[in-house]
Amino acid sequence: MPLLTVVPTYIIFYVVQPMPGALVGRQIAFDGALLLLLGVTVAGFFRQPSTGR
Repeated sequence: MPLLTVVPTYIIFYVVQPMPGALVGRQIAFDGALLLLLGVTVAGFFRQPSTGR
């Protein structure tokens, strides 16, 4: 999922207003990690309750 949303966004930002490549790499890495963490958190909230077997 981060490859479809995060990477193109920051590549566009990098092309329009050039920034250091290391900064863009950090933004992509941390924003991708945040997206995955938030996805896991939301999935935990909406998880089906176990039957207790």
